[in-house]
Amino acid sequence: MGQFVAGTIVYLPFPCADLAHPKPRPALVLALTDGGDCVLAMISTKSHHPGHEVSLTQNAFDIGGLPRDSIVRCDRLFTAAPAAITKTLGRLSDKKLSEAGQKAVGLFTGSIAAARAGR
Repeated sequence: MGQFVAGTIVYLPFPCADLAHPKPRPALVLALTDGGDCVLAMISTKSHHPGHEVSLTQNAFDIGGLPRDSIVRCDRLFTAAPAAITKTLGRLSDKKLSEAGQKAVGLFTGSIAAARAGR
């Protein structure tokens, strides 16, 4: 499908937690690896962990969008090759991309701080 940039909303088979049954769904490209893979966050219409989510309404997009208001689940991350992406749905505003990036980083920094405190 080509090269992608952070902030692009894409559609692809997103793996379930059990890795057995991928479900086609939208995802946010958070970053690209040096090898060219995409680091993605799941997009859903259902809230599960509000502290790790970013809301998406139609005004959150610079280009394109989603058919319904949704959330980026920054606690549901994975890496995929660009070839797994079946289509591009739009591009988030820089403000929303920054918010999603901060929530994803916060997931790791919070876990590291908790691990250090438990020593």
